[in-house]
Amino acid sequence: MYENEQSESDRTYLLAVAIFPVIFLLTTIYKFTFYVVIVNYQLESLKKIIVNIFKSQPFKIGADCDDSVMSPKKLYSPSIVSRKLINAKKVYNMLYENASLVNDSMGLTILNLLIVLVISITSSGYVIFVLLVDGKEQKKIPETVYFLVLGQTVLCIIVIACQNTQKIMSKLATALSKIECENYEGLKEESREFIHKFYMQLCQQPIMFTAYGFYNINLALLASITTGIVSYQIILVQFHSTPSS
Repeated sequence: MYENEQSESDRTYLLAVAIFPVIFLLTTIYKFTFYVVIVNYQLESLKKIIVNIFKSQPFKIGADCDDSVMSPKKLYSPSIVSRKLINAKKVYNMLYENASLVNDSMGLTILNLLIVLVISITSSGYVIFVLLVDGKEQKKIPETVYFLVLGQTVLCIIVIACQNTQKIMSKLATALSKIECENYEGLKEESREFIHKFYMQLCQQPIMFTAYGFYNINLALLASITTGIVSYQIILVQFHSTPSS
């Protein structure tokens, strides 16, 4: 009787101690995903601003336009276009610096967190398998399932938020390329060159979030982690199934 009470007391103590790492985990995930979502929202706004630059421009023929090309398409004032494009590029540079700051300040924490999540998911899956096969200590199964689901949920939240950044960057580059093609004849040479350089910057210096520079956090990383976890699970199950000599 006394031993049962002591074991229950020890379990309660361990659960109470385990709350603090969970709180730290959830706080870190909340901060990181919050920063990522803010950057994603600003990138979406930037894309709308760039698209609206040309939608709001009036038809104009004069000294500001390229008179060497006669086209029924709209001709845009290069002074207005250049000024708005420069402002858009300044906004992008600011967002790039903010994303780099997030990577520098939280990248190492996210890397360690991903390692812990992989270990936690792998060990939880193996423990559940052992408990189900051996049929012992069935009371531990709900706790283990909880940690397994928690690890998977946290991992998916991180990856999905960062994958949205990559998706928005692709849309932004596509929108800029489409604008350059559709309005090519109505733009001055300097405006065309500026748009091309801006497009190259989006392709060569995209905003993305990494695990301290080791991995880009996206669906490809999630697929790699899933493959690794499944491989380790198979190895552990084989070791457990092998009869000891």
